Amino acid sequence: MPAKLLIVDDEEHICTMLARHFEYVGYDVITADCAAKALAYLEENKADVVISDIMMPGMSGVEMLKIIRR
Repeated sequence: MPAKLLIVDDEEHICTMLARHFEYVGYDVITADCAAKALAYLEENKADVVISDIMMPGMSGVEMLKIIRR
C-alpha cells in the first residue's frame, strides 16, 4: 500500500506539480488549497506525510502543522 501524502498550498499550480511528481514515484496524493480544508480532511482520514506551504491566507502552514501535531 503506498504512503498517503497530503499537499497543502494555496497556489493550484504548485499543488498540481507536486501531486504529479509524487504520484509518479508511487505516493497516494491528496491536495488541499488551504489549512482549513487540510485539517477537515485529517479529521476523517490519515496522511503519512504532510507537505505545506508556509505563507497561506487564513492560517499559515506552521500554525496548521502545530494543530496537526496535537
